Amino acid sequence: MNTLKGYYLGCPVWSNKDWVGELFTRDAKPKDFLGQYATVFNTVEGNTTFYGLPTEATLTRWRQDTPEGFQFALKFSQTISHDKRLTNAESETALFLDMVDTLSGRTGPAFLQLPASFGPDDLVVLDRYLAALPKTYAYAVEVRHEIFYSQAEAAL
Repeated sequence: MNTLKGYYLGCPVWSNKDWVGELFTRDAKPKDFLGQYATVFNTVEGNTTFYGLPTEATLTRWRQDTPEGFQFALKFSQTISHDKRLTNAESETALFLDMVDTLSGRTGPAFLQLPASFGPDDLVVLDRYLAALPKTYAYAVEVRHEIFYSQAEAAL
């Protein structure tokens, strides 16, 4: 694996069939993608967790397919961010964080993608949600509401 001291470089996915013969060997099958990806990059966004939580067997396989030091930036479930909009999502959050614990040693920041409708008036909800999260993990938040791009002071 290429090592970038102090930096993590990766993509939003590791399973792209278009990379067969380029990033992946010509005979690579989907089960080989993560391991081959991890020989080049040292992190990846775990976008799949946005749609559903993987099984413990899947998490174990991810851990086995990646070297020490590799980090997954796992995305919070859309149930938490989009459906429940960070309110009354304690049980879903606990399940997500249990999943993060399964990959202990391979997890980077937990990635919270907010819906485009989540604007400045909702920041108090975000603040409350983040304040309740355990401090043992790192978190990243992606805002998508257009006002944050046109009026940066709206985020303050």
